[in-house]
Amino acid sequence: MVAADKGGLKLDAVRGTYHVTDKTTLDAFGIYMDDYDRLAVGPYDRPLETYKGYEDNEDAGAGFYLTVKEIKEFPFEIYYVWENQTHTHNVGTVPYGRDFHTIGTRLMPKFTERLSGEVELAGQIGETDDGRDIFGYMAYGGLTYALAPDTSYKPFITPAVLYLSGDDSANTGDDNNWNPVFNRTTGFSVLLADQYKNYTWANLIYPHLEGGLTIFGNQKVKVHTGPVFALKYSAGLPLAWEPARLGALCSLVTDASGRPVPPAKPVTGAMALRHESGIHVRSLLKDPLAYAAFPPSAVGLEGHAFALGKHSGAAGVKAFFATHGIRLPFDEVRHLTEAVRQEARRLKRDLDEHEVLKLYKPVFVEPYTPERREPMRSCS
Repeated sequence: MVAADKGGLKLDAVRGTYHVTDKTTLDAFGIYMDDYDRLAVGPYDRPLETYKGYEDNEDAGAGFYLTVKEIKEFPFEIYYVWENQTHTHNVGTVPYGRDFHTIGTRLMPKFTERLSGEVELAGQIGETDDGRDIFGYMAYGGLTYALAPDTSYKPFITPAVLYLSGDDSANTGDDNNWNPVFNRTTGFSVLLADQYKNYTWANLIYPHLEGGLTIFGNQKVKVHTGPVFALKYSAGLPLAWEPARLGALCSLVTDASGRPVPPAKPVTGAMALRHESGIHVRSLLKDPLAYAAFPPSAVGLEGHAFALGKHSGAAGVKAFFATHGIRLPFDEVRHLTEAVRQEARRLKRDLDEHEVLKLYKPVFVEPYTPERREPMRSCS
């Protein structure tokens, strides 16, 4: 468990631990967070929980955390958290109060001396103060490989995926957002978490690779890398905003500022939707989302652009000529693909449309005309 992710890290809490056995412990805790707290560092009149003009916010909660290590190769944890908030900090346009319960488990099997796993599953139920039902859920799975377990630094790598549920649309219907009570998002990065709606991560998939090592005692240094996907296209959920206006917005800013969008800029840059690799082009021709998290039209752009160069494959060459009304047999496609590659290497760049068409040399065959024969004569 990490610090409570409620737009601030200041709260009053009490915790007690009961040792059930030498290898099993039960932690019980209670928390309370007022908008003004005499125990907090700094002046008393500084609001700790004010959110978008809503004052007098209060958080209260309680729960337990059971840690079981009776089986060395399969430790696990079970937890329960109740929380009540006067105003939410979750995703949406209108803050609202909520009262909800979180139940979860964390499984940590050890397969070998070097390889271990971790799976966490949790669900939430409750009700908002405007009468909507709360039903959120999260899942995490990862495998950790110890690179050198016998050394003092104990370096490791962990490929993993985090999933957090989210609403179809903010503040409509039931509340399916994951409510971050005690979660792993600040364990990834406190700085990044603070940039994402004040620690309120929801409605996302985060596949990532983690690496780390031990430096002093139990102090570890960890590094994460990975894309964060919203669930519009990974799970088919609609968004509360209109990403199709993003392209037009970039054009408006470019015209107003006189600073063009860099070609390599992610999402809206011209090079972001340009593909040359034969494998990429072939896959995108079959499925526009094969190498993209969203279709170009979703952000107001026209579509993928396929370049022909030294990395091109037969599928890209065939598709290019098909757009010009030329259907090629397999042998001709293979010949032209090699010709495109050689010409691109010679010029040290991709080929434009006219240069590719010049490589096409159709073979014309004279139309077949039956030979004229003399009429057969009958023998008399």
